[in-house]
Amino acid sequence: MTTESKKNSLCCPKFDPAPWDDKLFEWENKKFIKERVFTLFYMPVNFGGAMKRLNKQVTGAGAVMTDWLALSVPNNMAKTMW
Repeated sequence: MTTESKKNSLCCPKFDPAPWDDKLFEWENKKFIKERVFTLFYMPVNFGGAMKRLNKQVTGAGAVMTDWLALSVPNNMAKTMW
Protein backbone atom coordinates (compact mmCIF):
# COMPACT_ATOMS: atom_id res chain seq x y z
CA MET A 1 0.00 0.00 0.00
CA THR A 2 1.23 3.46 -0.75
CA THR A 3 1.75 6.07 1.94
CA GLU A 4 -1.01 8.19 0.44
CA SER A 5 -3.57 5.39 0.71
CA LYS A 6 -2.55 4.73 4.33
CA LYS A 7 -3.27 8.36 5.17
CA ASN A 8 -6.76 8.11 3.71
CA SER A 9 -9.28 7.61 6.51
CA LEU A 10 -11.71 5.77 4.23
CA CYS A 11 -11.51 2.10 3.41
CA CYS A 12 -11.26 2.80 -0.28
CA PRO A 13 -10.32 6.21 -1.72
CA LYS A 14 -12.70 7.84 -4.18
CA PHE A 15 -11.87 6.69 -7.71
CA ASP A 16 -10.35 9.33 -9.97
CA PRO A 17 -10.69 8.23 -13.62
CA ALA A 18 -8.56 11.10 -15.00
CA PRO A 19 -5.19 9.25 -14.85
CA TRP A 20 -6.74 6.36 -16.81
CA ASP A 21 -8.30 8.40 -19.64
CA ASP A 22 -6.85 7.91 -23.13
CA LYS A 23 -4.48 5.13 -22.00
CA LEU A 24 -4.05 1.70 -23.53
CA PHE A 25 -3.04 -1.20 -21.31
CA GLU A 26 -1.80 -4.49 -22.74
CA TRP A 27 -2.80 -7.49 -20.63
CA GLU A 28 -0.81 -10.06 -22.57
CA ASN A 29 1.49 -12.38 -20.62
CA LYS A 30 0.04 -11.27 -17.28
CA LYS A 31 -0.46 -14.03 -14.77
CA PHE A 32 -3.71 -14.33 -12.84
CA ILE A 33 -4.87 -16.68 -10.14
CA LYS A 34 -8.48 -17.47 -9.35
CA GLU A 35 -10.20 -18.16 -6.06
CA ARG A 36 -13.84 -18.42 -5.05
CA VAL A 37 -15.51 -16.52 -2.23
CA PHE A 38 -18.88 -17.56 -0.85
CA THR A 39 -21.31 -14.64 -0.71
CA LEU A 40 -24.55 -14.29 1.21
CA PHE A 41 -26.73 -11.42 0.04
CA TYR A 42 -23.70 -10.11 -1.91
CA MET A 43 -21.57 -9.99 1.25
CA PRO A 44 -18.37 -12.09 1.20
CA VAL A 45 -18.42 -14.71 3.95
CA ASN A 46 -15.00 -16.39 3.68
CA PHE A 47 -12.96 -13.58 2.14
CA GLY A 48 -10.15 -13.80 4.70
CA GLY A 49 -9.70 -17.52 4.05
CA ALA A 50 -9.69 -16.96 0.30
CA MET A 51 -6.99 -14.29 0.61
CA LYS A 52 -4.88 -16.64 2.75
CA ARG A 53 -5.17 -19.37 0.10
CA LEU A 54 -4.23 -16.88 -2.63
CA ASN A 55 -1.26 -15.63 -0.64
CA LYS A 56 -0.05 -19.20 -0.17
CA GLN A 57 -0.19 -19.79 -3.93
CA VAL A 58 1.56 -16.51 -4.73
CA THR A 59 4.38 -16.90 -2.20
CA GLY A 60 4.79 -20.55 -3.20
CA ALA A 61 5.47 -19.37 -6.76
CA GLY A 62 8.02 -16.82 -5.51
CA ALA A 63 5.83 -13.90 -6.61
CA VAL A 64 4.24 -10.93 -4.86
CA MET A 65 0.84 -9.25 -5.15
CA THR A 66 1.40 -5.56 -5.74
CA ASP A 67 -0.90 -3.59 -3.42
CA TRP A 68 -3.02 -6.75 -3.07
CA LEU A 69 -5.01 -5.80 -6.15
CA ALA A 70 -7.91 -8.17 -6.80
CA LEU A 71 -10.75 -8.32 -9.29
CA SER A 72 -13.97 -9.95 -8.21
CA VAL A 73 -17.39 -10.99 -9.41
CA PRO A 74 -19.88 -12.34 -6.86
CA ASN A 75 -20.58 -16.03 -7.46
CA ASN A 76 -24.32 -15.45 -7.55
CA MET A 77 -23.92 -12.71 -10.21
CA ALA A 78 -22.15 -15.14 -12.51
CA LYS A 79 -25.00 -17.65 -12.19
CA THR A 80 -28.00 -15.36 -12.64
CA MET A 81 -29.74 -15.01 -15.96
CA TRP A 82 -30.74 -11.34 -15.63
